[in-house]
Amino acid sequence: MAKQPPRPMKDPLDDEVNALLQQLPGAEPSPGSDAEDPTAPGAANVGAGAAGRAAPSRRDRVLVWTRAGLGTLLGVAVTQWPYLHECGFSLLGFLAALLVIVVAGVWASFWAWKMRMAAAHLLSVVVAVWALALVANQVLPRTGYAGAQATWRCRDTGSALPRDRGGFVGRPDGTRLGYRDIGPGSVSLVAAGAMVLTDFLRPLTQQQRVVLYDPRYRGVSQAVSDTAAVGIEGEVDDFAAVRQHFAAEDIAVLGWWYSGATVARFAALRPDIVRRVVLIAPVPPRRTSYRVDLSRGMGQDTLGLELLRIMRARGEDRTSPTDFCRRYWEIAVLAPWMGDSAAAGRSTMDPCRYQNEQPERREASLARLLDAFGDWDWTSDVGDFAGPVLIIHGTADPIPIEGAAEWIQSFPNARLLSVEGAGHMPWLDQPDVVYGAIETFLGGTWPEGAVGR
Repeated sequence: MAKQPPRPMKDPLDDEVNALLQQLPGAEPSPGSDAEDPTAPGAANVGAGAAGRAAPSRRDRVLVWTRAGLGTLLGVAVTQWPYLHECGFSLLGFLAALLVIVVAGVWASFWAWKMRMAAAHLLSVVVAVWALALVANQVLPRTGYAGAQATWRCRDTGSALPRDRGGFVGRPDGTRLGYRDIGPGSVSLVAAGAMVLTDFLRPLTQQQRVVLYDPRYRGVSQAVSDTAAVGIEGEVDDFAAVRQHFAAEDIAVLGWWYSGATVARFAALRPDIVRRVVLIAPVPPRRTSYRVDLSRGMGQDTLGLELLRIMRARGEDRTSPTDFCRRYWEIAVLAPWMGDSAAAGRSTMDPCRYQNEQPERREASLARLLDAFGDWDWTSDVGDFAGPVLIIHGTADPIPIEGAAEWIQSFPNARLLSVEGAGHMPWLDQPDVVYGAIETFLGGTWPEGAVGR
């Protein structure tokens, strides 16, 4: 057996140096160590450890998807941001929320990449990019890098956002009168009429503050009894209560249909508060002059009325009350009281949202009201109001315009504007004429075409 060559003697200092080097990160195996020996225990696993990582555990995967899901939810939620973010502190808050989403997306994508979870990584990157795009959409117009320019600070408009709110005015008997308060500044116009007038009056609220309320039994108002009769004096008292609720002084008043009589009587009682009066399609000042002539408008739709009768017979007024109500308003209310079919088509109101405007309740309340008015004659009651009064009445109104002419004789300073071809809601038939006349009159001058006695 051949002799083995003698092994060189090791210097103890070399062993100490090699031991220290092995403690450094990424150190190569020292010569003569077990790592050089392919037969050493564990040597076969060295390549596997260098080539890849162990698959993430179930807990790790749940955590990664939780991070990715959180960022995604935030990205979706920011599209429903409920506050204005065009300027000022609201804009800064919106941008801060977007930056949180960016951080959440980057954080989730980092862990997804580390765990080699491609789908979660891609989702997280998309969320981060989406948030950055929203940031750019707000920042670029304010730094000169967009076609439309914007500012960081809000402009001082001198007032808060336009007012548009509702509420109730309580009455001693428990009745609650629903109102709508719209427009800037102090109250300058108080209007009586069912809430169906809201859309009609809204164009008048751009430059002034308007309060509109529902008489009892109409719109959103809540009466304590469905049978109690309320005459003209009760209507005037309700109007006075609404006016008092807002402490409105030096106001114009407006009334449509039977509420025209309400505001006319109130103006005569409080000429110190009322400066101008607008009556639209009012009932005449005497009961003997009150009549309805549907032949002046479009006339009754006999086939439509038969359809309503059939629907009632089938019980659809109970099983589908809203659908039946809308048919009722279209056939029995709007169409016969309009000057033409196009006018009815321009109506955007939906009175059937209110229980008081359901057909049976509406008809009962109107019949009860007219009975409570009794044999009225207000021709001598309004003569004490010397301020200007504008009556707007359509020539095709089923309530004949001759009754409106009697108001001209009752007031000392009144004029009548006849709207050719218009029905009971003249703002639908001739919107330009009616709105223009009201704005001119409230501005201090008589509209063109308004004639006196």
